[in-house]
Amino acid sequence: MRFQIKAILWIISLFLTGCVPFSDWWNNNYTNEGKAVRTALLQRESYYSAESSETKAQRRLNEQNCLEEANRLSPLPARHPDDDKAAEWGRVYRRCMSRKGTPIWQDG
Repeated sequence: MRFQIKAILWIISLFLTGCVPFSDWWNNNYTNEGKAVRTALLQRESYYSAESSETKAQRRLNEQNCLEEANRLSPLPARHPDDDKAAEWGRVYRRCMSRKGTPIWQDG
């Protein structure tokens, strides 16, 4: 009997002192984040699926060209890219895609 009580108290203490506060789960913070991610992925999928086949073919060509341009103008280091270089690389890529007539989903 004593062992069972200790085991139950030990499990409860592990649960209460976990990495994530229980209040976050109780307030649905993580549920809402997951829902937002799923909604964004569905919007992205519908944006790209609504394009015509010509636009999809043009997008494939532009992706190759813009990847080369972004890597040439703002190369990312092979390991541990810092935020500034990654953000600059993203700006160069998005600008190139928009300039060539196939904006990416966030810009569309």
